[in-house]
Amino acid sequence: MRYENLLASRYIRAQKRQSVFTCVSIIAAVAVMTMIFLLYSVCMNCMENTYYSEAPYHLVFSELTEEQGEAMADFEEVRSVKLERTPDGVSAYVLFGSDIGDREIWLMNASRKIGAFDKYERSKYSSMHGAYEWNDNLMRMDGVYDGAHLVKLRIFCIFFIFAVLFAFALRLIIDTAFEVSSKERERHYGVLQSIGATPEQIVRIITLEGMR
Repeated sequence: MRYENLLASRYIRAQKRQSVFTCVSIIAAVAVMTMIFLLYSVCMNCMENTYYSEAPYHLVFSELTEEQGEAMADFEEVRSVKLERTPDGVSAYVLFGSDIGDREIWLMNASRKIGAFDKYERSKYSSMHGAYEWNDNLMRMDGVYDGAHLVKLRIFCIFFIFAVLFAFALRLIIDTAFEVSSKERERHYGVLQSIGATPEQIVRIITLEGMR
């Protein structure tokens, strides 16, 4: 038994470099995957904060009366409305809290309910004058209209593809490390068998290596 312990100890010391390399490869693979998905989350948050700082609204509807502007807050999809007085009337800066579906249909129905359909219709078919404006970037980030989720899914897929490529490259490194280690062990166990080691003794050596 002492002879088997000695052989196992010598083999572990001889294979220390390969073992360290294998462990580092596994840790690196996990770290890279974690960093990629963390980077995705950070990038999305930075983009959203940038869009909010530039234009903190999903929709601005101008030339309204104060009553019409206040009525915009009565819709269940609306999270908040900020009113701003202008020379042409009141501008309502709207933030949505849920998906509104087709945004043009939603605004058409909303403008009818608040009595501002004439302003919506004039803006929709006029290239010179617009009473409403959509903040496309922020709406895509928040996913509050049809098609916005596809944009976020596309960005996620790009990051996921990079993650898969990195994982594949690291997997090759890990497989190579394990293959080198396995070849070394095959030669080592062959030498042990050639000097008379029994299969039971080799199994005990492998067990001792695993325990250490």
